[in-house]
Amino acid sequence: MKIKDRFTLGLLSGIAANIGKNLVSRYAESRGFSQKSFVDTAAGFFLKKRDIKTTVGRIVGILSDFSTAITIGVVNAYLLTHTGKDRWFLKGMGTGSIFWVAMYGFLGSIGKNQPVYPVSPGTALTSFLGHTLFGILSNFIIVKFGDQRIFQDSKPKRTKPNNNSIKALNKRKKKNNDAKKFKKVIPLVCFFPSSVQFAFPPIQ
Repeated sequence: MKIKDRFTLGLLSGIAANIGKNLVSRYAESRGFSQKSFVDTAAGFFLKKRDIKTTVGRIVGILSDFSTAITIGVVNAYLLTHTGKDRWFLKGMGTGSIFWVAMYGFLGSIGKNQPVYPVSPGTALTSFLGHTLFGILSNFIIVKFGDQRIFQDSKPKRTKPNNNSIKALNKRKKKNNDAKKFKKVIPLVCFFPSSVQFAFPPIQ
């Protein structure tokens, strides 16, 4: 089943891609490479540090993380359907990297309450890889399950006529005009001999 609605397509792609992003985070945490999950980071935008690990804090973190993912997924859907699905892999890497810097780098550092930053290099790198993977997965889902008619590169393009086609068109118009003139002359030619014969009858 192909999805025609861009918003719905982006919403679903954001949710699915976010699951893959969090799997990367869990794996990095289990290996000791990262010390903070995406859910904890998302909760830290709203809560104090002591409240992040509570049950309510984790619920807030999950809602915040998936809400952000849905937002990015919808943006990806509109961006990809308007720019075309070609090079979707590179576009996914680009949007994932941009949102990583914008939302977790810039916006996350604003405000007096800072339970999120600073983080270890491994945590920051895991965050970057997770967001890059998110962008790729999101675009893959959009291309895979989106109806082909909503993509810009699937729409017929208007092509300008070249010089040869313009010349051929003008030549065809000229032939049509000549044919019309010829049709007007034929009755006159046919009428002229009979008129002469009537005015000057043959001498017997």
